[in-house]
Amino acid sequence: MRTPSRNYSIGRSWPVLLAGTAAALTSATHADAADWTKHFRVGMQVTLNIEAEFSGGGLLNIPTRDGVYDNGTVLPDDSGTDETTFWSYNNNGQVEGQVITFSRSESFTGAFGDSKSDDSPYLGLELAYGQAFARWGEALIGWEAGYSFLPISISDTRRASGIASVARFQHEAPPGVIIPGAPYQGPRRGGGAPVIGLEPVGDPVSEDLPGTASSSSKLDVSLHMLRAGPTIHLELARRWAVQGGIGPAIGYVTGDYKFNERLGVTDGPSREAEGEIGGDAFVYGGYAQALLLFHFEEHGDIYAGLQFMGLTGADFEEGDRSAKLNLGATLSFLIGVNWPF
Repeated sequence: MRTPSRNYSIGRSWPVLLAGTAAALTSATHADAADWTKHFRVGMQVTLNIEAEFSGGGLLNIPTRDGVYDNGTVLPDDSGTDETTFWSYNNNGQVEGQVITFSRSESFTGAFGDSKSDDSPYLGLELAYGQAFARWGEALIGWEAGYSFLPISISDTRRASGIASVARFQHEAPPGVIIPGAPYQGPRRGGGAPVIGLEPVGDPVSEDLPGTASSSSKLDVSLHMLRAGPTIHLELARRWAVQGGIGPAIGYVTGDYKFNERLGVTDGPSREAEGEIGGDAFVYGGYAQALLLFHFEEHGDIYAGLQFMGLTGADFEEGDRSAKLNLGATLSFLIGVNWPF
């Protein structure tokens, strides 16, 4: 997409004739280039203003199992009796005589609250193909379709203080059984390993203790974008041109919301949980862009530009944990190579 250069006059002298011939050839070449109505380009995009909102979460929303504690386990072994070798505990302070005390956090009054995070900029790939089909004065009117791939990773850390309700359970080893030092993990099959009672002795005792919860979250997703719309192209000078475009866009977001949460209780056990919530979503919106092109040779351009895009958001949620990817007003810097043909 080039504008033909002016033809130069040819004089009678040989130097002038040679110069005029060269100018005419140059003009013809650029006239042919003006007929190159198609183009393909590839480049990088650096995108800003992408946010993620994190809300909910909490270790105590994970279902508990009988015999699974914050500082050990007491689970049935293969014997099928009311004693088990398949037990574990974390520290020697849990042992008093033949009794081992296990603890489990049952509730927590604190809340993580909501937060917003933005770890931009994000680096991606952009491809585009277009064609001109009409002239409007000195400008070429056409269309362009593009694809972009943008990996996005946004991290967040939250903390909360509150009161944890901790229940204490006691399991007793039979007389004569020597309790191994902590930490200890017994086998599922006996083989002479020490046993303890499978059921707790008496009712659990609960107490309220100060606690602090922390949450480390990451939204790790990929954004695939398709867009298409009309364009206008204008040659500014022999080596410079501008191009603008606008149109609708549709995207596909896929990835995971990963979390790691920990509850620390004063003078009590800690509790930790981690997991991930997978998901995908289609997002919709539109874009507008402007490019500046430099014709470094007849068959190639270098371009740089800006692209604004507004899209709907994508949600990742399970239970009361959720993360939302906000794509409402992103700005991308574009740079790459363009081939007219």
